[in-house]
Amino acid sequence: MPLVCRQRLVLNKMRPIIVSILAILIVLVGLLFIVIGIIGLIGSAALFYSQFQNIAPLTAVFSAILLVVGLILLVSGLGLWRLQLWAWALALIVVIFSLIGEVGRYAVERGTFSTFSFILEVVLLIYLLAVRKHFT
Repeated sequence: MPLVCRQRLVLNKMRPIIVSILAILIVLVGLLFIVIGIIGLIGSAALFYSQFQNIAPLTAVFSAILLVVGLILLVSGLGLWRLQLWAWALALIVVIFSLIGEVGRYAVERGTFSTFSFILEVVLLIYLLAVRKHFT
């Protein structure tokens, strides 16, 4: 399908408001990670010429990971905004892994924050499954 026709189809669909909010938040977090990753890479380059040169490679690796994760978040947020099926699948995978992490944390801590996070993850999972029909 030509790109112009595909864009018209996406524009004609109603995007659920929660998907819009989620897409915006993911893009913002992605941009934040990109900025922090770039600052970290610049800082790690400066560390090579200081007394802390031993931690410079580790700082560079963590900064590069942040940069890559930020780029992935940016692309997936834009995909959610455009109601792309691959972005929905990626969001679903992330929510499932996060839910597994919350179950593990709940087993260890049993705190209020973990309970709230768990409930939020379950609601988000149910919501993503409910809005599947909006994605192409």
